[in-house]
Amino acid sequence: MKAYIEIIRNSFLTGITYRVNTLLRIFGAVVSLLVQISLWYVLFQSKPDATSHIGAIKLSEMVTYTIVSTLTHIIISNQVIMRLDNKIKTGQIAMDLIKPMSLKAILGSEMIGTTLYNVIFRSLPILLIGIFLFSFQFSGWLNLAFFIIALFNAAVIFFELSYIVGLTGFWYTTVWHMGRVLDNAIRVFGGSFIPLWFFPESLYHISMFLPFRFIYYTPILIYIGKVDMKGVIEIILQQWVWIAILIIIEKVIWKFGIKKLVIQGG
Repeated sequence: MKAYIEIIRNSFLTGITYRVNTLLRIFGAVVSLLVQISLWYVLFQSKPDATSHIGAIKLSEMVTYTIVSTLTHIIISNQVIMRLDNKIKTGQIAMDLIKPMSLKAILGSEMIGTTLYNVIFRSLPILLIGIFLFSFQFSGWLNLAFFIIALFNAAVIFFELSYIVGLTGFWYTTVWHMGRVLDNAIRVFGGSFIPLWFFPESLYHISMFLPFRFIYYTPILIYIGKVDMKGVIEIILQQWVWIAILIIIEKVIWKFGIKKLVIQGG
């Protein structure tokens, strides 16, 4: 346990070391946020609200959605795919396998450290900008509490998806491009930029069968109060189901991937 805590600590301190990188990322996030919110202001200029699959949407709700989506992206982001890709290509994974620690737990600990750093040093500036410049709405403590639970589940789902994609490195020379495909799929079908409530019927129904909406769309729905208590419980239960499914898929891929690694390495 102490070893994992030390990994979390080192990952956290690594972020502190690269302060310029943090400032550049904050600047990039602020610019992206300004562009997105400006776009919604233009689209809502001629009318007070817009129709959607879940009813009328106000500009203030759209602005809050955009800010929470940006914060979610910052908090749950990880380098799991690139770390696994590098370990497999360099052969470092062979050394990781003989360590008395789980490779997945090591990557998970690194993600926790990075997440703690992102919450403190990257999310807070964005949140303050959202509050003072765009009248970010606080939806109440109950919504916030359930949102935090859903956000935690979202981080686990994203980690599992990243880990699964990273494990395909056992079969492919490089997986960074597959990471890009995953990122784009999440941005589209997860409602990162455009909420699913604005999607055409066909794309909306497709997204309902995928786990991506549980990373951005449904947790943000909980925060802005667009689902009742029954809906909140259903969302959290569905997140747990997807986590279980992804863990099973991950274990199957790991089993066959290790066999391939052993065969190639003798």
